[in-house]
Amino acid sequence: MIQLKQYSDDQTEPGLCGDLWQADELDKIGWGAVLLWGGLVALVDAIWNTSALAWWNGWAVFFVGTGVLVLLGTVIRVLVPELRGKAGASLVFGVVLLAIGLGDSAGAWLWPVALIGLGVALLAMRTHRA
Repeated sequence: MIQLKQYSDDQTEPGLCGDLWQADELDKIGWGAVLLWGGLVALVDAIWNTSALAWWNGWAVFFVGTGVLVLLGTVIRVLVPELRGKAGASLVFGVVLLAIGLGDSAGAWLWPVALIGLGVALLAMRTHRA
């Protein structure tokens, strides 16, 4: 028989990957927003004739929107001291998603600029914390 563990108010519930990654409220809101965004993109792709739009690529729109959502969460993490612990990982993840979504449309300069920006941001966060 499977036993479900009961958590008291002073204990945190294990996150998405158990003890490896604890999900806070911002993570839960963020993943809900990503799922909502993905559903909206898929709905637009299914309902409207998006082939008439030269710029529309459902996956690219999904990745760009998801990257923007993750970067918005990163800004919130930087501004709220209690949430600052995972800001670096969120920044890297958001920029990678944004770069995947923009792909070739941004030109050959995108990945070098993204890497430089990530390095500067991570160094700034590290020196700000010290």
